[in-house]
This record gives sequence, structure tokens and C-alpha cells, in this order.
Amino acid sequence: MGKKRSLELLLTGKLIDAKEAERIGLVNKVVPPEELDRAALELAEELASKSPIALQMGQTSFLCYVRYGIY
Repeated sequence: MGKKRSLELLLTGKLIDAKEAERIGLVNKVVPPEELDRAALELAEELASKSPIALQMGQTSFLCYVRYGIY
């Protein structure tokens, strides 16, 4: 989601539904309420199967890029 859209939502307090949030990139995935627990567990299991060091390095690289434009 771009800076302009972020600022608009922040300043106006406009409410958006889940589909719109997914469309503009505010959320990665939308699932029906009855599938939420399963989807969350699947994501948790996927992340847990990865190397903690690799995840930490990836997150650090991403945050450096976001904050400083460095990668």
C-alpha cells in the first residue's frame, strides 16, 4: 500500500472491508471466519519450519530496506 493511500486512511478514519484491505495490500490474505484458525496455524507451522536465523536475517534486511532504503 502506498504512502498516499496510507495517509488518506489514517487521516480520514475511513473504514474498509476485508476484500478492499487485501486488494490494496493492507493484509496478505482474507479467509472466511470459520477457516481463520486453520489458516493461522498453517502460517505458524510454515514459519516454524524455517531456520530461525534465516528468518531473523530476512526480517532485519526487510526492516533496513523499509527504514533506510538499503538492502
